[in-house]
Amino acid sequence: MDLSFLPASFPDTAKVWIYQASRALTPDENQLLSAKAKAFTSGWTAHKMALQANAAVVENLFLLLIVDENQASVSGCSIDSSVHFVKEVGAELGVDFFNRLNVAYLQQGQVKLAHFQSLVEQIKSGTVNASEISIFNNLVGTVAELKTKWLLPVGESWIARSI
Repeated sequence: MDLSFLPASFPDTAKVWIYQASRALTPDENQLLSAKAKAFTSGWTAHKMALQANAAVVENLFLLLIVDENQASVSGCSIDSSVHFVKEVGAELGVDFFNRLNVAYLQQGQVKLAHFQSLVEQIKSGTVNASEISIFNNLVGTVAELKTKWLLPVGESWIARSI
């Protein structure tokens, strides 16, 4: 997975939030989301202190918000404001960024999206070969985890418990 979108100055301890869209974004939607997310992160604060933050839209599916807490720590209110931003932009685009039943996976170099139960059934039936896909783990919390644990083999992912 190409992580060239990560700011080089951000340490491995920087916090990451990943929001997965309910469908692939069009190029126009991707551009709009990127611009709005960059504008949001440039003004994102915690207790009136600017956060060292950045945003990226990856694979036309994922919105990543990244914060280096060396300048200022994220607070509950700042997290709430980011969730509000994501809900607002999702409503504008007609995209749900909070449906955790959709699973993104990589198969033969392509990012695909399936409902959790459908993917489990496809793996069990052999329609999808578990050894040929990797699951996106959107629960990673730091840049270090993003680099090493965002894309996992099925057997190392949370989905393994269901197959």
